[in-house]
Amino acid sequence: MAQTIVDTLMQEHKVVLSILSELANKGVSGREQKYSSLKENLMPHVIGEEQVLYPRLKEVTETRDIAFEAIEEHGAVKTLLKPARWCIYVR
Repeated sequence: MAQTIVDTLMQEHKVVLSILSELANKGVSGREQKYSSLKENLMPHVIGEEQVLYPRLKEVTETRDIAFEAIEEHGAVKTLLKPARWCIYVR
């Protein structure tokens, strides 16, 4: 059976949540690699949602608010990821 875009998004969410969990639960060892993995997995996902999914959600009255809320959340994620790279080196 072919994978749908929703299946892909759900799988990507699981990967990102797993990496976030590792970052939250592990010590300093490997944090830079985990952060890089997070950014590599998260940013294409964010861009894909913003370019493909959210424009369609905004077209439907019932999902318009969800789209705007998600766009706002993505803005926060992008903001948080920028300085997070420097936190890797702080002990």
